[in-house]
Amino acid sequence: MQRRGVSAVLAGVLLTGMALPVAQANVADSQRQLQEIQAKHKNTAAQIQQLRSRAVTIEEQIQQLQNQVQQTQQQISDLQGQLQSLNAQIADTEQKLTAAEEQLQIRQDLLNQRLRAMYEDGTVSYLEVLLSSTSFSDFVDRLYALKTIAEQDKKLLEDTKKKRDQVQALKAQLEAERQQQQAALARMSDTKRQLEAQKQMQQEQLSQVQQAKQQQEQQYAQEQAAMDSLSAAIQAQLAAMQQSNVVVEGTSHPWLWPVPSSHTITSDYGDTGGRSVPHNGVDIGAPLGSPIVAVDDGVVVYAGPASGFGHWIVIRHANGLMSVYGHMYASGVLVAPGQQVKRGQVIGLVGSDGESTGPHLHFSVITGFSGGRMVTVNPHGYI
Repeated sequence: MQRRGVSAVLAGVLLTGMALPVAQANVADSQRQLQEIQAKHKNTAAQIQQLRSRAVTIEEQIQQLQNQVQQTQQQISDLQGQLQSLNAQIADTEQKLTAAEEQLQIRQDLLNQRLRAMYEDGTVSYLEVLLSSTSFSDFVDRLYALKTIAEQDKKLLEDTKKKRDQVQALKAQLEAERQQQQAALARMSDTKRQLEAQKQMQQEQLSQVQQAKQQQEQQYAQEQAAMDSLSAAIQAQLAAMQQSNVVVEGTSHPWLWPVPSSHTITSDYGDTGGRSVPHNGVDIGAPLGSPIVAVDDGVVVYAGPASGFGHWIVIRHANGLMSVYGHMYASGVLVAPGQQVKRGQVIGLVGSDGESTGPHLHFSVITGFSGGRMVTVNPHGYI
């Protein structure tokens, strides 16, 4: 099927008149140069687009890494705040533990003094306290008082030890938490370093891609300038050819059918077939390699690659009409620009190159160009 995509430069080539043999050779040579630069120019544009896409991808990756770095830094800040809080709690706990140890030591000293007094004096002092009672009730009271003192001493010592143990346990818990937080902080710091390293690598890659893109864009501009220069040269050559007043003699209508071996139309002029614009030619289905003939006498003004057509041939006939033959493979183009062709001469072979769904010839009749696009008419009025 036919697709749009004819360049404005080629349009300038097709709009010119006939040429002398020497001038025709010059035009053909310039057209070949233009064709080579156009192919290179298209490849450069594709490379620029790839580099642009790559740059966008790297920039997105850098932004993701930057977001991860910021998140990691926030986690590090949170951990540092928690560590500061833990350190303050541990310092407070250590003070409490010191105080508890001192209190316990005081209680222990008092108890030791009492026990030492009992050991040195024996039980006499206690017996004397009891025996010096003035009555039985006084004896009971003194016995109870001694027992109470002993129990209080014991309880006070036990409570002091319990408080000390609790403070020690709290300190151990806080120390364990601090170790965990320090380990987490170390991991977060290591993660941040890795992310920063990845970000640095991506930034270096982005710099390289941007530098390569800049070089390709410079090359693209140079190629465009070269194409503009060639186009101007071609137009000048064709103007000289037109001034030579060489006339192409054509036969009277109708023209020949372009594929003698097949009259199968797979897509007619004006068909849409799901396209946004009507079909501007006739698709003639035929086996690969079927001969394609010139519909009338004329001069080949283009023969080679074309966007959407694979490879095509454009022939200028009398009265300024042009016939277009598309979707040939490179090996199926049997004529060259500037070549005079005769009605019925084999100029190519049916192919399926470019935007094609199967072997066929796309045939169009054009009267000129408007806005860089072919102005077509219904081929059935001529063939």
